[in-house]
Amino acid sequence: MNENEEILNTSNDSNENPTNLEEKEEKNHLTPLQKRRIIKAIVFGFLTIILFAYSAFIFIPRNLKPSEATRFYMGKGYRDEYKNSLDALIIGSSDAFSCFSPSYMYEQYGLRTYNCGVSKQSVLGMRKQLEDALKYQKPQSFNSHHQ
Repeated sequence: MNENEEILNTSNDSNENPTNLEEKEEKNHLTPLQKRRIIKAIVFGFLTIILFAYSAFIFIPRNLKPSEATRFYMGKGYRDEYKNSLDALIIGSSDAFSCFSPSYMYEQYGLRTYNCGVSKQSVLGMRKQLEDALKYQKPQSFNSHHQ
């Protein structure tokens, strides 16, 4: 066998099994069923995200105007309570809002409290919040928690 025949033979060896190449190409392509499943998964994920985002609006108190909705989340929901209806206000950082339960205080002691805790609340922020709260509520006590 001469050199030219060897080159031809080696090139023919790779083309010897055309079905193997086709099988490899078929493995890399998605079937219509697989494509539909991927599209369904993407659409489901997208709809789930949208549903989750808009479901947050369900939990905003009904008496808040849309422009006032952030007030509720910034620890100022006491504005929408009946005037002078709270016995105590809890003002502070995330430690306050994550560790204090107004419902527990009501169940155990009959105290009507409101948790005004806001993440990363500074001392100045607590003072401003207290001044604002006193315009709407006259609680018997205050509890401030700041680290």
